[in-house]
Amino acid sequence: MDMEKSLSSKRYQLAEDKGLCPECGAQMDEISRLNEGNIAYVWLQCVQEGCCGRWLQKKLCSELKISTA
Repeated sequence: MDMEKSLSSKRYQLAEDKGLCPECGAQMDEISRLNEGNIAYVWLQCVQEGCCGRWLQKKLCSELKISTA
């Protein structure tokens, strides 16, 4: 694996695990969520001014402590 792919992979992992922007590394805020059964699709957007970074997470509702009832 070359260095650029390794850095991209690490940025994507931080976006998934910690909610950090894959573009600039700043914190991201949740902007919308869709629950389908016990799956939640969560859109995150970077809070850094001038950055257009976004990330879509697919999580089990139980991981997010969401009631499916």
